[in-house]
Amino acid sequence: VKRKHRKLLKRFQHSPSRSDFIDRLAKTQEFWYGSSMLKNYIIGKTAVFIDASNIFFSQRILGWRIDFKKLIEYFKENSDLYRITFYGSINPENERERRFHDFLQIIGYTVKHKKIKFIRDRNDEKHGGHHKGNIDVDLTIDAVDGKDEFDSFVLLSGDGDFESLLKYLKAH
Repeated sequence: VKRKHRKLLKRFQHSPSRSDFIDRLAKTQEFWYGSSMLKNYIIGKTAVFIDASNIFFSQRILGWRIDFKKLIEYFKENSDLYRITFYGSINPENERERRFHDFLQIIGYTVKHKKIKFIRDRNDEKHGGHHKGNIDVDLTIDAVDGKDEFDSFVLLSGDGDFESLLKYLKAH
């Protein structure tokens, strides 16, 4: 999540309106899961792409948790799910991450990941750098390359860099 998005999410998390938002969200759950608003926006075969990095940091900052089993069930029940793909990075030495990616594959996700890299940064006195696992280009190439295989495209991300991809897919 970009720095400016982190600040907005943190501000939202601690704002008095957060509880109002959660209350409104809870009240709309029946609508979402009852009549499936999703069906109003999709047609035909649906591809769901998940930008794991952005989703992970957003849910961590907000204190939320995604139930990936319920998420895939929701798309299976409310769309003609062509595929649901989880794009993320992985530290191969982290057993917990490997088990999570294996779990996603077992329950029906296509999982695409890259090995995480450590980028040194002399300005980062505390850690000496940061971890990076960019897979945005892979997600974009898969979406453009497969555009003729699905009718609707759902992107779960908070990354504004995907705006061009969405415009392209809408036009084609």
